[in-house]
Amino acid sequence: MMKMDAFKGANAKFLPKRTFKDKLTLGSGKDRMDLYYFGRGHTNGDTWIVYPAVRVMQTGDIFAWKDAPLIDTANGGSGLEYPDTHRQGGCDDNQGRRYAHRRA
Repeated sequence: MMKMDAFKGANAKFLPKRTFKDKLTLGSGKDRMDLYYFGRGHTNGDTWIVYPAVRVMQTGDIFAWKDAPLIDTANGGSGLEYPDTHRQGGCDDNQGRRYAHRRA
């Protein structure tokens, strides 16, 4: 992102202060959120967020609607890696399920 014109000059203040590779935990107790990166899918920056206190996973655009997935190749998305990303996130594609069911 640092190379993008939109984040140069005065707009550099909008760049993230913290980043993560595979997992990042924010907060604690009932306010805890676990951020995961399982690989490329819709884009190369799809973050899955787990809220353990309420056993919910937020998947964003990787499960945006009940249709064929949108692969944004201009932003690093990969149709080849999409199935592996789903499996790492706890999705069972062999059963035809289109939702995440990984235990939080």
